[in-house]
Amino acid sequence: MKQPVTAFSFKKNTDVEALPHAVPEARKQKSTSKPGRKPTSEAGVRQKQVSAYLAMPEWEEFEEKLDGRPASTVLRNLILDYLGK
Repeated sequence: MKQPVTAFSFKKNTDVEALPHAVPEARKQKSTSKPGRKPTSEAGVRQKQVSAYLAMPEWEEFEEKLDGRPASTVLRNLILDYLGK
């Protein structure tokens, strides 16, 4: 087998220029806040959960009154009305 005259080496491509539009865009900085819904009440973060069980006829009547609204929002508004807020 014949040996090469010079040793192999990687050559830097100095004659090739990058296209102007091939420059990577600057990345947007990520938000430092936590993901999810932000508390909208003046009382602050909601930390306590309230739950109740309904009989099937009661649930069906309640679901009919909801008209597609979230049950949690309706119940929270009812509790706030009861508290006088």
